[in-house]
Amino acid sequence: MKKSLIIALCCITVLFAACKKEKPYEKYLGNYKGSCLIDPTISFENPMVQGQTVIQEVDDVTLPMEINITAGEADDQIIVTYKPEDQEKTYTFTGTILKPEVVDFGTVTVSEVIDGYTVNADVDMTGTLVNDIFSMSGTLNGTGYAPLFPDIPISMTGTLNAILNKQTETTK
Repeated sequence: MKKSLIIALCCITVLFAACKKEKPYEKYLGNYKGSCLIDPTISFENPMVQGQTVIQEVDDVTLPMEINITAGEADDQIIVTYKPEDQEKTYTFTGTILKPEVVDFGTVTVSEVIDGYTVNADVDMTGTLVNDIFSMSGTLNGTGYAPLFPDIPISMTGTLNAILNKQTETTK
């Protein structure tokens, strides 16, 4: 009888622990705030010399960034909501948790004004969470228009790196 009681208590403990186990997305939930560094290279056809392509390295562009992460439809998904400052649009994209600290967002399409250039870009992006710091990085490829030559299409490539700190009651 004693042996059966001990076995039953062990089974209940294991069952309770399994039910209480944290879902993969739970540690990601919350608001994060920081900045995003974009390192773009722009190319366009020279309007003065037919057939000549101009390649211009743009100084790194740093943008403030604040995101909110909520649970996705599956236990291994998160949903990121991002609203750029001074813009009406809000971006919402889903990431799949590959490992406890790594998220793959796949390709995210954005339309932004970066340093005066209007750009529509696809960003292949991943994220990493370590000690309440969420880092996102990716490569971008896009097209758009320059502020000085709005009739000449440009191409943009580059990298994106964001470092965002999880906001708590003391950091808000």
